Amino acid sequence: MAYLFDYLTIELNSALLCLKALEAENEVELLHQFRVHLRRIISLLELYHPHAHSIKSLKSILKKSNKIRDLDVLIASLGESAPLLQAHLRFLRNETYRERIDEYFLHATRHRLKHTLNAFSRRHNHDKNKQRLKYLALRQYRKSIQRHQSLYHHADDHAFHRVRLAFKTSRYALQFLQTALHVKVKKELRFTKQIQEELGSVQDLSQQLIRLKKICKNQALNECPKVIASIKAHLNRSKAATLKHYKHQSIGTPP
Repeated sequence: MAYLFDYLTIELNSALLCLKALEAENEVELLHQFRVHLRRIISLLELYHPHAHSIKSLKSILKKSNKIRDLDVLIASLGESAPLLQAHLRFLRNETYRERIDEYFLHATRHRLKHTLNAFSRRHNHDKNKQRLKYLALRQYRKSIQRHQSLYHHADDHAFHRVRLAFKTSRYALQFLQTALHVKVKKELRFTKQIQEELGSVQDLSQQLIRLKKICKNQALNECPKVIASIKAHLNRSKAATLKHYKHQSIGTPP
C-alpha cells in the first residue's frame, strides 16, 4: 500500500472538487479550503520528497490566490467597523478575484492538478515503509519544538513566521500519521494546533498591517489611521502575550 501517495491523492481530488465549485461560485470558504488542500500536499511533499517536480507547480497555483486570501482575512477581521474601508476592500477583493481566478486560470489549474494526480498514480510503489514515514514526521515535530523554544531569544517577524510554518508542516504530518498509518499522536496534534493558532494570529495581524498600509497609501480614507493603529496595538499585544507564555513556560511541556 502506498500510504503517502494514496493520502495525497485524496487531498488532490478534494482540491479538484473545490476548484470545480469555484468555477460556479466566488465563495470565500471554497477558496480557503482549496488552498488548505494544496498547502497540505505541498508540506507533505516537501517533508517526504523535497525534490518532487509537483512542488513548484502547486506553489505557483497557491501564489495566485495569496492576495485574495489576505484580503478575505482582513475584511473578516474588521467586522462591522470602518464601513467605507470595508466597502473599498470588498471591491478590491472582487476585482482581484476576477483578474486572477479567471477562466484561463481555472482551466490551466485543473489541467495541472490532473497531471499531478497522474504523477501520483505512477508512484504507488513508493513510501511503503511505515517506519520511515513515521520517523520523518516525528523528526519534523521535534524540530518545530526546538524552533519554538528558541523563539523567545529571536522574536522578530521572520522568526514567528518560520516557527509557524514549521508547526504547520508538523500538524499536516501528524494528521497523516493519525489518518493513514493509525499512529497515536493525539497529544502531539493538540499541542501543535495550539502553537500554530497562537503564531497564526501574530502572522495574520502582521500581514494585515502590511497590506493595509499599502492600500491606505493610495486611498484617502479617514478610517485608515484608526484601523492601522488598532491592528498595530493588537499585534503588539499578541506578540507580548505569546512571548510571555514562552518565558514562563505556561503552555506546558510538549508531548
